Amino acid sequence: LAGHLDENRVFFGGFRVAAIDDSTGVVSNRPKFVAITWVGDKMGAMAKAKVTMQRADFARIFQGAHLNIQVSDESEVTPDSIAGQLQANAGAHKPSRYEF
Repeated sequence: LAGHLDENRVFFGGFRVAAIDDSTGVVSNRPKFVAITWVGDKMGAMAKAKVTMQRADFARIFQGAHLNIQVSDESEVTPDSIAGQLQANAGAHKPSRYEF
């Protein structure tokens, strides 16, 4: 994913992650959906300002995401970073791991 991002552009995307919980002896596999808005660091101020309206349109298309993030650095779209954010939002029944 990170290799396709461009510092001069905006990208909207989403993907499915499997939240796996096998701590009780029974394996549970729950889908989690992640919505990402990439805003490149080299974008102009006016272009960055338009992202707010565009992001609202994207949210209507990609409803039901468990995690919505806006990022501008490739380090924010690694599996470890996204898994950490999903884990922080998991609530009482946290999965054992995430499969990307």
